[in-house]
Amino acid sequence: MRDPRINAAALGVCGRLAREVAGLLNLEVRMSDAVADTKLRARRRSLHIEPLESRHLMDAGGAASLISAVWFQDVSDHADVAHAGVADWTVESDVASGQAALTAGQSDLYDWIVQFDTAAVAGVASVAETASLLVGGGIEFEVLRGLGLVGQVLVRSSDASIEAVQSLLSGNVNVAGFEQDAIRQVDVTVPTDPYYNQLWGMTAIDAPDAWTITTGSSSVVVAVIDTGVDYTHVDLAANIWTNPGEIAGNGIDDDRNGFVDDVYGYDFVNNDGDPMDDNSHGTHVSGTIAAVANNGVGVAGVNWSSSIMALKFLDGNGSGYLSDAVRAINYATMMRNQYGVNVRVMNNSWGGGGYSYALYSAIEAGNNADILFVAAAGNSGSNNDVSPQYPANYSCSNVVSVAAVASSGQLASFSSYGATTVDLAAPGVSIYSTVPGNRYASYSGTSMAAPHVAGVAALAFALAPDASVAEVRDAILGGAEPLAALSGKTAAGGTLNAYNTLQLLDAQPPQGPVIGSLSVSPNSATLGASVALVAGGLADATGTITGVYVSWDVNNNGQYDAEDPTVGGTTTIVGNEATITLDTNRFGEGTHRLFAAALDSNSHWSALATTFFTVIAPDDHGDSAASATAVGVPSSTAAALGVAGDADWFKFQAVAGKTYTFTTQLDTLSDSVLYLFDRDGARRLAYNDDVRYGDLSSRIGWTAPSSGTYYLAVAGYGNYYSGTYSLNVQIDNSAPVLAAIGDRTMSHNETTLTVPISASDADGDRLSYSAQALSVDPLARQAYELDREFGLYQWEGSFWTNLRGENEKYFAGYYNGARNPYFILPDGDLYRWGGSIAASTYVATLNAEYYSNPFLLCEAQPPEYTPIDGGDVQLSISGGELTIARAADFADDFIVQVNVSDGVATDSEAFSVSVTNFAPELASIGDRTMSYYQTTLVISVNATDADGDRLSYSAQALAIDPLAQQAYELDQEFGLYQWQGSFWTNLRGENEKYFAGYHNGTRNPYFILPNGDLYRWGGSIAASTYVATFSVDYYANPFLLCEAPPPTLTSFRSGAVSVSMAGDVLTISRDSGYTGEFFVQVHVSDGVNTSGETFRVSATGAASLQSVALAIELPSLALGTMSMAGDAPSDLPDLRSAWLTHFADDRFGRGDDVVQAANLLASRISDSTALLHDDVFARLSPPEGSPTGMEGAAWDELVGQMLAGRRYENRLFSDRLATDRDAASEDDASDYGFGQWGLLERSAIDLLHDSLSEQLTSPAISV
Repeated sequence: MRDPRINAAALGVCGRLAREVAGLLNLEVRMSDAVADTKLRARRRSLHIEPLESRHLMDAGGAASLISAVWFQDVSDHADVAHAGVADWTVESDVASGQAALTAGQSDLYDWIVQFDTAAVAGVASVAETASLLVGGGIEFEVLRGLGLVGQVLVRSSDASIEAVQSLLSGNVNVAGFEQDAIRQVDVTVPTDPYYNQLWGMTAIDAPDAWTITTGSSSVVVAVIDTGVDYTHVDLAANIWTNPGEIAGNGIDDDRNGFVDDVYGYDFVNNDGDPMDDNSHGTHVSGTIAAVANNGVGVAGVNWSSSIMALKFLDGNGSGYLSDAVRAINYATMMRNQYGVNVRVMNNSWGGGGYSYALYSAIEAGNNADILFVAAAGNSGSNNDVSPQYPANYSCSNVVSVAAVASSGQLASFSSYGATTVDLAAPGVSIYSTVPGNRYASYSGTSMAAPHVAGVAALAFALAPDASVAEVRDAILGGAEPLAALSGKTAAGGTLNAYNTLQLLDAQPPQGPVIGSLSVSPNSATLGASVALVAGGLADATGTITGVYVSWDVNNNGQYDAEDPTVGGTTTIVGNEATITLDTNRFGEGTHRLFAAALDSNSHWSALATTFFTVIAPDDHGDSAASATAVGVPSSTAAALGVAGDADWFKFQAVAGKTYTFTTQLDTLSDSVLYLFDRDGARRLAYNDDVRYGDLSSRIGWTAPSSGTYYLAVAGYGNYYSGTYSLNVQIDNSAPVLAAIGDRTMSHNETTLTVPISASDADGDRLSYSAQALSVDPLARQAYELDREFGLYQWEGSFWTNLRGENEKYFAGYYNGARNPYFILPDGDLYRWGGSIAASTYVATLNAEYYSNPFLLCEAQPPEYTPIDGGDVQLSISGGELTIARAADFADDFIVQVNVSDGVATDSEAFSVSVTNFAPELASIGDRTMSYYQTTLVISVNATDADGDRLSYSAQALAIDPLAQQAYELDQEFGLYQWQGSFWTNLRGENEKYFAGYHNGTRNPYFILPNGDLYRWGGSIAASTYVATFSVDYYANPFLLCEAPPPTLTSFRSGAVSVSMAGDVLTISRDSGYTGEFFVQVHVSDGVNTSGETFRVSATGAASLQSVALAIELPSLALGTMSMAGDAPSDLPDLRSAWLTHFADDRFGRGDDVVQAANLLASRISDSTALLHDDVFARLSPPEGSPTGMEGAAWDELVGQMLAGRRYENRLFSDRLATDRDAASEDDASDYGFGQWGLLERSAIDLLHDSLSEQLTSPAISV
């Protein structure tokens, strides 16, 4: 909608030019279809530079002050030829001296600036057509170009004098005015800048006198809110503000203020940190404020050393959005409030649009921060009291609205005015200043007047750093030089006077210390980092500063009070600056206000200086290429932008020719921007904001030109956003595949092992191999594998314990796809439940730690692999073979991991290497027998060792408790057990103890008597069946029988048997009188492992009667009960022969005497425990040729008598015989049928000793 107040009829302009004029004056700007930041933006009100007033000498009527692009047309081919007669006004040429070039013209060629009458140009359609308005009069004119103002052209006359041309033009009714093109020079000698003489405004505001008081201070920052600033301009670069908390060009918001690389300010048009001027307006304004003085080039500003903060919100066409203006103003306020930047003035040479509460609020926020807001009154030539111009008309108390005056002291024809809304005027016509590209030019407008005021304000704040905005504003208005032409036109009724302003401040040198500036670098830091607080501009007119001390506004009330702690201080002053290091841990996360005060030698304190800084949470990823987080390819990395302005940097390895895709996956982060940087981490290769319309994540596809490390950075769009996201890195690549490698073994004698390795790659990429040796806790690895196999987990929140009395702990798992309980015993044995403890299946053995904490098994973590020291295991790969070299003294098992890579993707294979030492194997020896006459047995032992180790041998003789053996065998045979929880006692009066067992498959009671005899119950004591005889210990504790353990071998304690080894030859020796069974255990060892073989040795022979008696009397000697060996002794023929020999001897007498002797012998051994096998004697027939008396009944009588004897009641048989012998000597020998003891000894004792005893051996011993 066009402004109805501005139209072509009102201006008296018609035709094409009228339409052009109306378009130029329209305050609404059509939104461009494509905006620089690629975001879709709604149509918004546009703000413009105030239209510049063209330089002209005459009043041309209504249209004469209008600028049109049509009227900039070049017409003549000679337009670029040096001007005739005199040089024109120019910007800086290429001449090295910087002076404008002057080229002498040809004779009678003169250039003229002609302003045609409004009515005359109403019917022309172009600059060229104005030539028709000069026809006639005899002088030829060539139209060279239009100068921009409607009806204003540059023409060239030829072959006519100056006077003739002036006479002709004066009489031309189409010409409203004219002048010869010329150069104006102003003779001012200070400062020394070559173009200073063109700065009439400096003299007009009495700047030279003001400079005798102060030329400004770099500590005072002026924010130029405009089209940007050429911060490289030779006359501005030294006075451009530089953000102390930002590092240029690293793509990171170093100071965490929400803006990346805002080194000199910010570009709100393109949303980046480069506020370079692409119009010239902002650079021109900046030169007036603070162009460097006395540097031998160009011009000088009002303030020679102020700092210009470049805030660009207007584009190259001089148009911008209201929202960006608000952002720019708020940025300047934020930098003062929160980051300690001493912004005291904002210059605003722009206007347009109506009232905006958002803009008002931004200005008011600056007011609250004590920042002066200087605004151009406008170039509409209207009364702002009636027709408000914004932002100049805002009622904020920090606003200074500035009109423009010409060098004549008159209000410029284009300047807006207002007795109540425009404060004062300043030079604004033909103002010469800096423009981009190290050039200079003259502009006119209130845009040029405002920076004069801003510059003076900067001088005032330099002179009086503690002055308030109100004080400086009052001084500026109060110091205005009255002009009659401005009476009723401005509130002050005069023009700006710099000297008067400074005088009115009445600034005296401060008494005591002064802190000129206070800042923290970096202004935003991660928790845990250190920051430097810098107190600059330290001065003391009356003493010496001895220290600077810092307090923290801990209660955040904006005032220093007793609660605010001192957080740092220093007594070291370097030059006019003090630096104090602060630890951010003291403050915690958030934005914090700091107060600083200086103390001098007179005990005077300075006024408090204030600054802010922000502490943020530790960043999860680096903020620069130097601290970038390495990510794999492919990979997905979780990340977070902790605060607005944060950026996360990542690095990855790229392979030449491979294609990569990088994407952000947004979580709480609303909008991301993704950047790709070259290997230097500085040159940007690509970036992406949005994947597509409606998808605010980011995506970059890229093919690596060369291999190396490249960098990615992720930021929130416009540095506004924070939140969580994931960075995904993908590659178009097939990973190599490493062939399986099985587990390996190494003999402990081997120190080198070679393993073949191979891999394939579908892309045909060149492959590289690597390997490492690792150690791992074998139990942790076993637990992890068991947990993965069986899915073990705690069952219903508990490890159920001791449900079956074994202190077992239960948990759940799976087996064959079905859930199944598992339990672990205190010793670490793991079982799968099978219905009972006994029926459960053994799974594995861990240790007691896993019993104490079953979570080590149920939630087993992957085992930790630790690299093995290179001195123990060394690996090398060459020609498809992996060589493992093991130190000879390193015998632990280990893991080898082999990796293959194509430069992007990797495959791995791990296998175990077991260092083995196989135990030697001893060949079976087998049981052996030592005959009657054999006292030594020699056996060659045979053993083998798979490792070829040297072997050593050892041997020992062992014995076994025969009663324990007997108890074990009976318990195994009859299944004896306690009956109903008790050993029932004395049920039949014999003090017998009962228990249960089985016989022939049927349960049957058993009992044991106090003397150790064991019986199977037969209905009564007498009818019960004798089973075996034990000692009284078995009666005292029947559990020795009912739960009889397997008998154990013990050392052979008698000296009757010895064994020895000589190499692999075993020698077994026994005493000649010893018979019985014993065991020999042989061991063979390779120094680490041992194998053994145990075999039985049966020693047979004639045992002496004394040894028989000892065996009966002292069973603890392990000689056992004497019995016949076997059912059919092999030497029965010898036994028969012995009988014949003895009984045929003439000394025995008649056969009946022999019978009597045999009867006597049988009676004497009737109580012996010698158990003679019934079947043996039953098969013994009387020997052929035996005495007649031994046939038939005599032989049977002998056998029967010998079989009748069962027990020997604890007396030695030899003693009984001795007693009998003595009795025989006393009795008549005829009572026995033979008269001498010798006959008894020969026929009885020798008979038993030499014949029968040959068959008496020790009982069989079994394990």
